[in-house]
Amino acid sequence: MIGLIRTIYRYGFFPMAVVATIAWMLWGDGRAISAPVLLMTAAAVLLPALLLLERLLPYEQDWNRARGDVGTDLFSGVILAGIADPLLKALGPALVIALTAPLGEAYGSAWFPSHWPLPAQLVLVVVLAEFGRYWAHRFSHRFRWLWSLHAMHHSPERLYALNNLRFHPFNHALNYAFGILPLLLLGATVQATVLYAALGQTFTLFQHANLDLRYGWLNYVFSTNEAHRWHHSTHLDEGERNFGSVLLVWDVLFGTHLMPPSGGRPKQLGLSGTPDYPGNGYLRQFTASLGVRCCA
Repeated sequence: MIGLIRTIYRYGFFPMAVVATIAWMLWGDGRAISAPVLLMTAAAVLLPALLLLERLLPYEQDWNRARGDVGTDLFSGVILAGIADPLLKALGPALVIALTAPLGEAYGSAWFPSHWPLPAQLVLVVVLAEFGRYWAHRFSHRFRWLWSLHAMHHSPERLYALNNLRFHPFNHALNYAFGILPLLLLGATVQATVLYAALGQTFTLFQHANLDLRYGWLNYVFSTNEAHRWHHSTHLDEGERNFGSVLLVWDVLFGTHLMPPSGGRPKQLGLSGTPDYPGNGYLRQFTASLGVRCCA
């Protein structure tokens, strides 16, 4: 019986969380509850659950050992949720209006198939947004001036649910510009865009969770924690892979996918070749990020 429960957990917990998140967003939308409230509520339920399960059923027991990183991750999360996100959500639509106004009021609706059923809209939104975010992420590893911002996210030497909160706000803005801004320019419906945001939030929380989950063939479609942990390796032949945020199909198509058939795990997590980069402290890393010259 215990073995059956563990199997259901390993293979079913993630799909059930995704379905529950989408159901919650649709339920709240039908009752005119604002999207930010729905997203924050979903995160407030999922994040503590992941942190608890990390203690009970960890993938790597040593990753549960704090390394003075919790405060940095939480402070970064406050900056993103309290400052960066509100600014982007305010400036993004204003920028779209400024860019599309000369083209006429019908510009947005003429490009995005808003008449499609919502599931089809969501698939299109995910594919388009993930294409942009794939290249934003890949460029962040390719170009030194972008890597200097992205290094903050790769600095932790363990993976756990709060890691995803550690992002330089300018790196966060780059992901928004490549992923969400094109959707706004195309006139994607608010409902489909919000559902993508909910999916992205769920996936990224799971991506960094220290959970022993199994996905099988889904590792070739979605950015799971089983696949994403290779991206945080200090070895370039492992770390320069699996750039997708929600999908890994673009990694498969562009030859950057990694999922060894024999399983295994990265030998070491964190930054390579950057001995002077501060291990923790948000303000120290924020400043140090302006001069990082290496890659993951």
